[in-house]
Amino acid sequence: MLRRVLWMWAILAGAALCARRCTDPAPRPPATLRVATYNVRFFGRDPTDHERLRAVVSDVDPAVLALEELVRDESAQSLAAALSVGGRDYRLAAAQCGGRSGLRVAFLYDRSRVEWRGVREFAAMEPDGDGLCTEGDRAALAATFARKRAAPGEPDTTLVALHLAARSEPERVEQRRQQWRRLLAIRERLAREGHARVLFLGDTNSTGWRDDAQGERSFIETEAARAGMTVETGDLACSEYYRTGDRRWDPSMLDHVLAPYGTVVPGSARLHGYCAQLSCEPWTGAAPPAEYTHVSDHCPVSVELRW
Repeated sequence: MLRRVLWMWAILAGAALCARRCTDPAPRPPATLRVATYNVRFFGRDPTDHERLRAVVSDVDPAVLALEELVRDESAQSLAAALSVGGRDYRLAAAQCGGRSGLRVAFLYDRSRVEWRGVREFAAMEPDGDGLCTEGDRAALAATFARKRAAPGEPDTTLVALHLAARSEPERVEQRRQQWRRLLAIRERLAREGHARVLFLGDTNSTGWRDDAQGERSFIETEAARAGMTVETGDLACSEYYRTGDRRWDPSMLDHVLAPYGTVVPGSARLHGYCAQLSCEPWTGAAPPAEYTHVSDHCPVSVELRW
């Protein structure tokens, strides 16, 4: 008799426990948001394979995409329209100032995943806002986004698109150092104005990243650490290829995302496009991949933000 009572009690207790566990919803994984950067070569000036470009960006599927080397807004607007399928709703926010080169930075953002808060342009990357629009360095563009249906008091996220000076001559490396200092001053200004989460993303043209030539990697990592930031793309092997011989193209790491500590999901940095297909190995052949020729020598890189 006692054995039967204990057996029945065990069945009832197990049923009650199962009822609680089986009806409780499974814990939700932490929310994330994918942001990316992509230098599309002379976008709107050089012939671009728009279908191939759309396929590359669709594969990335970013909620926010920083673009570099924009020449004509119409080209980016066409890309936004082509990407706005399956519930996506992309819009363009472009800098007006391209500096001496005339090449501008911009954002494509998906209104189905983020709330748009506004944009602010720093001509010639000058923190005080006094830079010249058509002279000197290219502008930095700060765009602020919020979570859809954000709770009251929840901090926004500000992304700063950038495009630093190119080439590897010592004077160009020094120019980039000065640009980094101005960018960090822009971050400080935004922080004073209440922007709690500020990230940098874009084409940093860090020709010395892979081998720390002229101390370029060390400089970027040190300055980022002083600002409480980390180079989230630092472990990627490449993001661009350049020609080094008649039948050879070598990889370089030029495109980065810098974020405050704890903002990005660890290990989420990802390389896309033909660079990923080549595994950042040197390419030898009669011609480079079609994506290199008809879209860009750069490839998109992305990270997942804690959202």
